[in-house]
Amino acid sequence: GSKAMRGELTLQDLHRLVDKQGVSLYDALKEHNLNPDAIEHMEYKRPVKSFTEIHIEQGKVLEHEAKPIGVVTGIAAPERFYVTIRGNADHSGATPMNLRHDALCGASKIILGIEEIASMQEEPPVVGTVGVVEVTPGAMNVIPGAVKMGVDIRSISKVARDSVVTLIKEFIDVIAEKRGLSYTIEPVAQDHPVVMNPAMIREIEEAVQSVGIDYMTMPSGAGHDAMHWADDVPTGMIFIPCRDGISHNPAEFADMDHIVTGAKVLDTVLRKLSLESTKLD
Repeated sequence: GSKAMRGELTLQDLHRLVDKQGVSLYDALKEHNLNPDAIEHMEYKRPVKSFTEIHIEQGKVLEHEAKPIGVVTGIAAPERFYVTIRGNADHSGATPMNLRHDALCGASKIILGIEEIASMQEEPPVVGTVGVVEVTPGAMNVIPGAVKMGVDIRSISKVARDSVVTLIKEFIDVIAEKRGLSYTIEPVAQDHPVVMNPAMIREIEEAVQSVGIDYMTMPSGAGHDAMHWADDVPTGMIFIPCRDGISHNPAEFADMDHIVTGAKVLDTVLRKLSLESTKLD
């Protein structure tokens, strides 16, 4: 939604992005009686004074620190891509170990390599995740012939993230060559990390203090709508805790007291920002 409002989502993107069943975003929108063909005319062009977002943290920091509010200082952004490793789907009993080109074994090496490479980048930190692994043909008596992996690399620093992505791609090439495998890399997304506007951070901190709530400043490891506005509009963000840091999951939960506290802070911020006398220069 925010990408479309900013004019950053194209018709080509809607056809390119598909779910696990192969349904494109374009077709999904069509099925819900929407008009995806008009996506490139959806950019919001009216003047915007500021953009303020409130969200659960999607992590465990606030809960661990017993802070009811987080004032976000910046948002890490992901680079995402699919890696497909291809070997030979030979019979598991008839193929000796020295004649195998096992795509899953190669993928396993790569997954561990991604973890190690991301861990080596400590300041600023980078996190690397392989959250999707699809093995073909998926039979116990057949050596895996292909593996598709979904890779997510994030950092608050684009330079650090790009460096890790480069190292990972070099590592994939080394492993593939060593094991007699082939591979392809399919880009999915390459968002830009952003920092929150200093004046907006100040306004949110003052709002939190005015309602007598304890808080902490912190970066966001997850992406948010705010990141698509921050380059052009003074942008700020408020976090509330979520139980065990769980999100995008049926177990996601935020305490009602924290929700009410967040709403009070948001209300205070928006009332102040709505005043003509409030300047964000």
